[in-house]
Amino acid sequence: AREARRRPAGRFVLRQSYLVARAADDYLAVFSWAEIANSGLGDGVVVAYRLDGAPLATSERPLALVSARDTRSGPRHVRWLSSIDLRRATP
Repeated sequence: AREARRRPAGRFVLRQSYLVARAADDYLAVFSWAEIANSGLGDGVVVAYRLDGAPLATSERPLALVSARDTRSGPRHVRWLSSIDLRRATP
């Protein structure tokens, strides 16, 4: 039997990854790596601490993550952003 050639583990790690944005109240928004890095949607994902030069509203602070280019179910929006984790999908 022929052995399968193994590719270096790090070559495609980001392609197998996703981002999880978590709010202080544990609300989550999830983005695949492909959405962020390989599509126009990624250009519209921002972490904000100000809006039009002023601090965010109290209901949003201190940080918010907004995906302005989501089209299907409305924009993903995380108020009171507490963390962004990069995770690897496991088979």
